Amino acid sequence: MKDRKNFGSNPRMAPTGAPTLGHATGPAQMAARLSLICLIVVLALFYAWTIQIRTGQPYSTDFAKFHASARYLLQGNDIYAEVPWDEYGDLPTGFDSKTEHMAPNLNPPIQTLLFLPVALGSFAATYQLWSALSIAMAILAVWISVRECGLPGTMTRNTTICTVILFMYCPTWISIVLGQLGLLLFMLIAL
Repeated sequence: MKDRKNFGSNPRMAPTGAPTLGHATGPAQMAARLSLICLIVVLALFYAWTIQIRTGQPYSTDFAKFHASARYLLQGNDIYAEVPWDEYGDLPTGFDSKTEHMAPNLNPPIQTLLFLPVALGSFAATYQLWSALSIAMAILAVWISVRECGLPGTMTRNTTICTVILFMYCPTWISIVLGQLGLLLFMLIAL
């Protein structure tokens, strides 16, 4: 078996001749890094675009029910009261529903207490804030998970790859777009 000094000027080559984990040095590694950066940009734009669309369509989110329930609690009303479809403004032309109300809040009262701060702001502002917090909580949870797993390679590289995988996963997107609690729970479990 040859020792490391016989591999010339490339200190990233293992004695077996296989490249070790490290920073991108060759064309293939640079292409992989560039592809990852492009994927991150596309994912960020996609998430921003869909969050912006849902901000104008509160009736299509679970967050609207959470927001309304918290508002109802502050007003001294029943947190499980039905929320009319047009609670947050006019509905789009052609909107047709078999019911006059959104599906009711089916969550325990503790969730309504958790959402009390959002009742103080408008739906649009708090929905966008909650979406941003959900993304931040997901990244934190991935970072904690990667740190605890002790994967080979750098923390930055592993966290980036795992975060991209998480955000490519459809249920992650659904959780953020609908304004659900899944990523908060993921972070709490990772802690």
